Amino acid sequence: MPEQSPWWPHSRWEAAVPPPVLEAWRQALSAAEDGRTDAARQRLEALAAEHPDFVPALSKLAALLAEKGETGAAAGWLQRALELDPNYPPAINNYGNLLLEQGRLDEAREQYQRALAVDPNYSTARHNLAVALRRSGDIGGFVREFKRAQRLRVSEQEARWREEQRQARQEGRRGCLPGAAVLLLVPLLAAAAAARWF
Repeated sequence: MPEQSPWWPHSRWEAAVPPPVLEAWRQALSAAEDGRTDAARQRLEALAAEHPDFVPALSKLAALLAEKGETGAAAGWLQRALELDPNYPPAINNYGNLLLEQGRLDEAREQYQRALAVDPNYSTARHNLAVALRRSGDIGGFVREFKRAQRLRVSEQEARWREEQRQARQEGRRGCLPGAAVLLLVPLLAAAAAARWF
């Protein structure tokens, strides 16, 4: 599944969650993607309260809190998520981001590598590994991992575009050209300065 799937990379979550929870999860993700962080936070907190074992919501809530500077609360949610599923790459990645923000570069790199051990095609963890390598002064490692992350992103975008084309054909609609994100790579070194949360 593409990374942006709400279940990536654990499709087992989809089968285990009732449709209303799935819809609430999608609404929370949509709110977060649209920049409506307060609405996303409310939805994620409600999901976490109603379904305290739903690891994707716990991990996403932690990421949202960390982005708002609430690192203590974020660490608590991530700890819970990783206790429930120690192999959920977005939670491992997000824990690495907390460590990175604390300047604990070696530990952050270990977490990104751990996420990549579970899924070597997880472009967000690969990007964040590049960021950690850059901050630690390993420019060769940074360039290598950043290029890998960019190639993975393009592959993910192409896969999404192909899926959109398939759906359009099934619905009798005309397809569209690939978006500019698929056609253009933006491998600017400055873009690799910040870690990405899931």
